[in-house]
Amino acid sequence: MEIKAGSTDQTIYFHLVDITDGSDMTGLVYNSSGLKAYYVLNRAAAAQITLATLAAATTAHADGGFKEVDATNMPGVYRLDLPDAAVATGPAVVVTISGFADLKAESQRIELVANTAADVIAATTAIETDTQDIQARLPASLTGAGLIQADVVRISDDATAANNAELFFDGTGYNAANSTIGTVTLATTTTTLTNLPAITANWLTAAGIAADVTTELQSGLATASMLTDVKTQTDKLTFTVANQIDANVQYVNDVAVTGDGEPGTEWGP
Repeated sequence: MEIKAGSTDQTIYFHLVDITDGSDMTGLVYNSSGLKAYYVLNRAAAAQITLATLAAATTAHADGGFKEVDATNMPGVYRLDLPDAAVATGPAVVVTISGFADLKAESQRIELVANTAADVIAATTAIETDTQDIQARLPASLTGAGLIQADVVRISDDATAANNAELFFDGTGYNAANSTIGTVTLATTTTTLTNLPAITANWLTAAGIAADVTTELQSGLATASMLTDVKTQTDKLTFTVANQIDANVQYVNDVAVTGDGEPGTEWGP
Protein backbone atom coordinates (compact mmCIF):
# COMPACT_ATOMS: atom_id res chain seq x y z
CA MET A 1 0.00 0.00 0.00
CA GLU A 2 1.01 3.64 -0.17
CA ILE A 3 0.47 6.70 1.99
CA LYS A 4 1.30 10.29 1.19
CA ALA A 5 4.45 11.31 3.03
CA GLY A 6 3.82 13.92 5.70
CA SER A 7 0.13 13.13 6.00
CA THR A 8 -1.58 12.86 9.39
CA ASP A 9 -3.94 10.52 11.24
CA GLN A 10 -3.29 7.46 9.10
CA THR A 11 -4.84 4.06 9.86
CA ILE A 12 -3.69 0.66 8.56
CA TYR A 13 -5.01 -2.89 9.01
CA PHE A 14 -3.29 -6.22 9.82
CA HIS A 15 -4.41 -9.82 9.45
CA LEU A 16 -2.97 -11.70 12.43
CA VAL A 17 -2.73 -15.53 12.62
CA ASP A 18 -1.84 -18.20 15.16
CA ILE A 19 1.65 -19.51 14.43
CA THR A 20 0.79 -23.01 15.65
CA ASP A 21 -1.88 -23.85 13.11
CA GLY A 22 -2.27 -20.78 10.86
CA SER A 23 -5.73 -20.02 12.15
CA ASP A 24 -7.03 -16.48 12.57
CA MET A 25 -5.91 -14.85 15.80
CA THR A 26 -8.92 -13.40 17.57
CA GLY A 27 -9.62 -11.67 20.88
CA LEU A 28 -6.50 -9.48 21.08
CA VAL A 29 -6.70 -6.06 22.78
CA TYR A 30 -4.22 -3.20 23.06
CA ASN A 31 -2.81 -4.52 26.36
CA SER A 32 -2.77 -8.28 25.62
CA SER A 33 0.28 -9.83 27.31
CA GLY A 34 3.48 -9.16 25.34
CA LEU A 35 1.68 -7.48 22.39
CA LYS A 36 3.77 -4.71 20.81
CA ALA A 37 4.07 -2.63 17.64
CA TYR A 38 7.11 -0.98 16.05
CA TYR A 39 7.87 1.02 12.90
CA VAL A 40 11.09 1.83 11.07
CA LEU A 41 11.74 4.51 8.44
CA ASN A 42 14.43 4.18 5.81
CA ARG A 43 17.87 3.87 7.45
CA ALA A 44 16.49 4.89 10.85
CA ALA A 45 16.25 3.05 14.16
CA ALA A 46 13.11 1.10 15.04
CA ALA A 47 10.58 3.13 17.05
CA GLN A 48 7.89 1.66 19.29
CA ILE A 49 4.24 2.57 18.87
CA THR A 50 2.53 2.87 22.23
CA LEU A 51 -0.71 0.93 21.87
CA ALA A 52 -3.97 2.42 23.14
CA THR A 53 -7.56 1.30 23.32
CA LEU A 54 -10.28 2.32 20.90
CA ALA A 55 -13.94 2.27 21.84
CA ALA A 56 -14.90 0.78 18.48
CA ALA A 57 -13.46 -0.01 15.07
CA THR A 58 -15.14 3.15 13.79
CA THR A 59 -13.78 5.49 16.47
CA ALA A 60 -11.82 8.60 15.43
CA HIS A 61 -8.06 8.26 14.92
CA ALA A 62 -5.83 8.08 18.01
CA ASP A 63 -2.07 7.50 17.85
CA GLY A 64 -1.39 3.82 18.67
CA GLY A 65 -5.07 2.97 18.70
CA PHE A 66 -5.58 -0.82 18.38
CA LYS A 67 -8.87 -2.62 17.84
CA GLU A 68 -10.20 -5.93 16.49
CA VAL A 69 -12.55 -5.09 13.59
CA ASP A 70 -15.11 -7.94 13.73
CA ALA A 71 -14.21 -11.33 15.29
CA THR A 72 -17.21 -13.01 13.66
CA ASN A 73 -17.27 -11.58 10.14
CA MET A 74 -13.58 -10.60 9.73
CA PRO A 75 -11.64 -12.81 12.15
CA GLY A 76 -7.98 -11.91 12.62
CA VAL A 77 -8.29 -8.36 11.16
CA TYR A 78 -7.10 -5.54 13.44
CA ARG A 79 -6.97 -1.79 13.07
CA LEU A 80 -3.81 0.12 14.03
CA ASP A 81 -3.62 3.95 14.08
CA LEU A 82 -0.13 5.21 13.17
CA PRO A 83 1.56 8.16 14.85
CA ASP A 84 2.31 10.98 12.37
CA ALA A 85 6.06 10.46 12.82
CA ALA A 86 5.74 7.01 11.23
CA VAL A 87 4.79 8.53 7.87
CA ALA A 88 6.67 11.81 8.05
CA THR A 89 9.14 11.17 5.23
CA GLY A 90 9.79 8.57 2.52
CA PRO A 91 10.54 6.49 0.74
CA ALA A 92 8.86 3.84 2.93
CA VAL A 93 8.00 2.66 6.44
CA VAL A 94 7.74 -0.89 7.77
CA VAL A 95 5.28 -1.56 10.65
CA THR A 96 5.39 -4.78 12.70
CA ILE A 97 3.02 -6.31 15.29
CA SER A 98 4.38 -9.14 17.43
CA GLY A 99 5.01 -10.37 20.99
CA PHE A 100 1.79 -12.15 21.98
CA ALA A 101 2.11 -15.89 22.65
CA ASP A 102 1.55 -18.01 19.53
CA LEU A 103 1.09 -14.85 17.41
CA LYS A 104 2.96 -14.92 14.15
CA ALA A 105 4.84 -11.62 13.81
CA GLU A 106 3.28 -9.66 11.00
CA SER A 107 4.98 -6.82 9.10
CA GLN A 108 3.61 -4.42 6.54
CA ARG A 109 5.65 -2.22 4.20
CA ILE A 110 4.05 1.08 3.26
CA GLU A 111 5.34 3.27 0.42
CA LEU A 112 5.52 6.94 1.40
CA VAL A 113 4.95 8.91 -1.78
CA ALA A 114 4.71 12.57 -2.76
CA ASN A 115 1.43 11.96 -4.55
CA THR A 116 -0.78 8.93 -4.24
CA ALA A 117 -2.75 7.40 -7.10
CA ALA A 118 -5.81 9.07 -5.64
CA ASP A 119 -4.04 12.45 -5.79
CA VAL A 120 -3.19 11.97 -9.47
CA ILE A 121 -6.76 10.96 -10.29
CA ALA A 122 -8.13 13.93 -8.36
CA ALA A 123 -5.74 16.35 -10.10
CA THR A 124 -6.62 14.96 -13.53
CA THR A 125 -10.32 15.26 -12.78
CA ALA A 126 -9.81 18.82 -11.56
CA ILE A 127 -7.98 19.77 -14.78
CA GLU A 128 -10.76 18.31 -16.91
CA THR A 129 -13.38 20.09 -14.82
CA ASP A 130 -11.50 23.40 -14.97
CA THR A 131 -11.17 23.12 -18.75
CA GLN A 132 -14.89 22.55 -19.09
CA ASP A 133 -15.64 25.36 -16.65
CA ILE A 134 -13.40 27.79 -18.57
CA GLN A 135 -15.26 26.97 -21.77
CA ALA A 136 -18.59 27.42 -20.00
CA ARG A 137 -17.56 30.77 -18.47
CA LEU A 138 -16.58 32.33 -21.80
CA PRO A 139 -19.16 34.62 -23.41
CA ALA A 140 -20.95 33.17 -26.42
CA SER A 141 -19.34 35.79 -28.66
CA LEU A 142 -15.95 34.14 -28.10
CA THR A 143 -16.96 30.53 -28.67
CA GLY A 144 -18.21 28.55 -31.60
CA ALA A 145 -18.17 24.92 -32.72
CA GLY A 146 -16.52 23.99 -29.43
CA LEU A 147 -13.58 26.31 -30.06
CA ILE A 148 -12.39 29.51 -28.43
CA GLN A 149 -12.44 32.26 -31.02
CA ALA A 150 -9.76 34.94 -31.21
CA ASP A 151 -10.60 38.58 -31.88
CA VAL A 152 -7.43 40.33 -33.11
CA VAL A 153 -7.80 44.10 -32.90
CA ARG A 154 -4.20 45.22 -33.18
CA ILE A 155 -1.10 44.37 -35.20
CA SER A 156 2.11 45.88 -33.81
CA ASP A 157 -0.06 48.06 -31.56
CA ASP A 158 -1.90 49.39 -34.64
CA ALA A 159 -5.67 48.92 -34.74
CA THR A 160 -5.91 50.35 -38.28
CA ALA A 161 -3.45 47.78 -39.59
CA ALA A 162 -5.59 45.03 -38.09
CA ASN A 163 -8.71 46.39 -39.82
CA ASN A 164 -6.90 46.60 -43.18
CA ALA A 165 -5.61 43.04 -42.81
CA GLU A 166 -9.14 41.82 -42.13
CA LEU A 167 -10.47 43.63 -45.22
CA PHE A 168 -7.67 42.20 -47.34
CA PHE A 169 -8.08 38.58 -46.25
CA ASP A 170 -11.87 38.30 -46.14
CA GLY A 171 -12.26 39.77 -49.64
CA THR A 172 -14.46 42.71 -48.65
CA GLY A 173 -11.95 45.31 -49.80
CA TYR A 174 -8.89 47.16 -48.62
CA ASN A 175 -8.83 50.79 -47.52
CA ALA A 176 -5.55 51.93 -49.05
CA ALA A 177 -6.17 55.47 -47.79
CA ASN A 178 -5.50 54.26 -44.28
CA SER A 179 -2.03 52.90 -45.00
CA THR A 180 1.22 54.07 -46.54
CA ILE A 181 3.16 51.97 -49.03
CA GLY A 182 6.86 52.76 -49.23
CA THR A 183 8.91 53.27 -52.41
CA VAL A 184 9.10 50.15 -54.58
CA THR A 185 12.34 49.75 -56.54
CA LEU A 186 12.27 47.57 -59.68
CA ALA A 187 15.29 45.45 -60.45
CA THR A 188 17.15 46.82 -63.49
CA THR A 189 17.90 43.27 -64.61
CA THR A 190 14.22 42.44 -65.06
CA THR A 191 13.69 41.99 -68.79
CA THR A 192 9.96 42.67 -68.86
CA LEU A 193 9.81 45.57 -66.39
CA THR A 194 13.02 47.51 -67.09
CA ASN A 195 12.91 51.32 -67.49
CA LEU A 196 9.18 51.71 -66.98
CA PRO A 197 8.12 55.39 -67.21
CA ALA A 198 7.21 57.05 -63.97
CA ILE A 199 3.51 57.17 -63.14
CA THR A 200 2.28 60.77 -63.16
CA ALA A 201 -0.98 62.46 -62.29
CA ASN A 202 -1.61 63.08 -66.03
CA TRP A 203 -2.17 59.40 -66.55
CA LEU A 204 -5.19 59.54 -64.31
CA THR A 205 -7.21 62.02 -66.47
CA ALA A 206 -8.67 61.90 -69.98
CA ALA A 207 -6.90 65.16 -70.90
CA GLY A 208 -3.60 63.78 -69.73
CA ILE A 209 -4.04 60.60 -71.75
CA ALA A 210 -4.97 62.64 -74.87
CA ALA A 211 -1.92 64.88 -74.46
CA ASP A 212 0.37 61.87 -74.16
CA VAL A 213 -1.14 60.26 -77.25
CA THR A 214 -0.73 63.51 -79.25
CA THR A 215 2.90 63.84 -78.21
CA GLU A 216 3.64 60.27 -79.22
CA LEU A 217 1.92 60.69 -82.62
CA GLN A 218 3.78 63.91 -83.34
CA SER A 219 7.05 62.29 -82.42
CA GLY A 220 6.25 59.35 -84.70
CA LEU A 221 5.41 61.59 -87.66
CA ALA A 222 8.69 63.45 -87.27
CA THR A 223 10.90 60.40 -86.93
CA ALA A 224 9.24 57.39 -88.53
CA SER A 225 11.01 56.49 -91.81
CA MET A 226 7.70 55.71 -93.56
CA LEU A 227 6.50 59.32 -93.05
CA THR A 228 9.81 61.14 -93.65
CA ASP A 229 9.06 62.01 -97.33
CA VAL A 230 5.65 63.42 -96.41
CA LYS A 231 7.22 65.76 -93.93
CA THR A 232 9.99 66.75 -96.36
CA GLN A 233 7.53 67.69 -99.10
CA THR A 234 5.11 69.53 -96.86
CA ASP A 235 7.97 71.55 -95.43
CA LYS A 236 8.48 73.01 -98.98
CA LEU A 237 4.98 74.48 -99.13
CA THR A 238 4.82 78.27 -98.90
CA PHE A 239 2.17 80.24 -97.06
CA THR A 240 1.84 83.91 -98.04
CA VAL A 241 -1.55 83.97 -96.46
CA ALA A 242 -1.87 82.13 -93.17
CA ASN A 243 -3.40 78.68 -93.53
CA GLN A 244 -3.49 79.01 -97.39
CA ILE A 245 -0.99 77.29 -99.71
CA ASP A 246 0.52 79.61 -102.38
CA ALA A 247 -0.91 78.65 -105.82
CA ASN A 248 1.93 79.83 -108.05
CA VAL A 249 4.55 77.26 -107.06
CA GLN A 250 4.30 73.60 -106.17
CA TYR A 251 6.81 70.82 -106.04
CA VAL A 252 6.41 67.27 -107.14
CA ASN A 253 9.29 64.96 -106.42
CA ASP A 254 11.57 67.94 -105.84
CA VAL A 255 10.76 69.40 -109.40
CA ALA A 256 9.18 72.85 -109.62
CA VAL A 257 5.86 72.95 -111.49
CA THR A 258 4.68 76.32 -112.87
CA GLY A 259 2.19 77.78 -115.34
CA ASP A 260 0.50 75.02 -117.34
CA GLY A 261 1.67 72.29 -115.07
CA GLU A 262 4.57 71.14 -117.16
CA PRO A 263 7.92 70.94 -115.52
CA GLY A 264 9.77 74.20 -115.93
CA THR A 265 6.73 76.13 -117.28
CA GLU A 266 4.39 78.57 -115.69
CA TRP A 267 0.70 78.16 -115.08
CA GLY A 268 -1.68 80.29 -117.08
CA PRO A 269 -1.72 81.73 -120.60
